[in-house]
Amino acid sequence: MGCNLRDLVTPEDIDLASLSGQRVGIDAFLTAFQFLTTMRDRSPQGDGGPLRADNGKIVSHLMGFLNRTTTLLKLGIRPIYIFDGESPELKADELASRRARRDEAKRVHEEALALALGNGLRSIVVTNDEVAADCIKWLRLNGGGRATFLPLNKLNVSRPQGRTFIVARNPGVLG
Repeated sequence: MGCNLRDLVTPEDIDLASLSGQRVGIDAFLTAFQFLTTMRDRSPQGDGGPLRADNGKIVSHLMGFLNRTTTLLKLGIRPIYIFDGESPELKADELASRRARRDEAKRVHEEALALALGNGLRSIVVTNDEVAADCIKWLRLNGGGRATFLPLNKLNVSRPQGRTFIVARNPGVLG
């Protein structure tokens, strides 16, 4: 990520079985990230998102760690997952660069949303009109001000027409 290990060591292909009987250190953060980005729900009902438990919590990383650990233990390898602390100073410039890119992307995204939606940013999409009524009731009871609620069960999906249709056909426009 922030530094290239190839500058420190020469890569070498090995057979995992050759590590049998040894302890192997594994970067826990990178391993969890690998599982979160690659293990997806591709079942017929799945949405392609990360694997989730019945309660909706993401479990891709847990399933990956379980599978990886089991595989290594079967080969006689004792994995040691390393959860490191602060990033080293060597990585400071890279982290600052990432932070700057993230902040700029957030600013551009918020600006684009504000331009595209205008007053629509004050609208809140809810699942149905019952939830909308509960939200309005909560706002009244707590002095929360005003908001426009858009219940999904009341929204009509329509095809773009007129100028909207012309804009919708442009490259890069979704919708």
